[in-house]
Amino acid sequence: MRYLTGSIALVIVLIPFIAACSYTPGSKDAVWLHGTWELTYNPEKDDSDLLVFEDDGTVTVKTQDGRSIHGKYLIMDNRLIMTLAVPKNIVDVEFTISEDKTKLIYENGAFYTKQ
Repeated sequence: MRYLTGSIALVIVLIPFIAACSYTPGSKDAVWLHGTWELTYNPEKDDSDLLVFEDDGTVTVKTQDGRSIHGKYLIMDNRLIMTLAVPKNIVDVEFTISEDKTKLIYENGAFYTKQ
């Protein structure tokens, strides 16, 4: 009986963690994000690209030279985290979401706005 009580307690504790792992925060609820975002300001003036966010939690980066890089995104508080599959590597890219949700701001000050 003691083991059964411990098992039930463990299941009750794990349910929120299992539920959290099966849901991609922000993907379906972030209607404001879905669609195409353009690099509007780039202080380094190196290249330009587009970010395309889908409601299933996927993102595609369309580069200036015509390549597409695919990945997933996650929204946590005022941060947008993209995990991208680049050749031979997985890269995490993080943005700060502006308060009014009109800009995705990179650490160097560059930002994207929705088309």
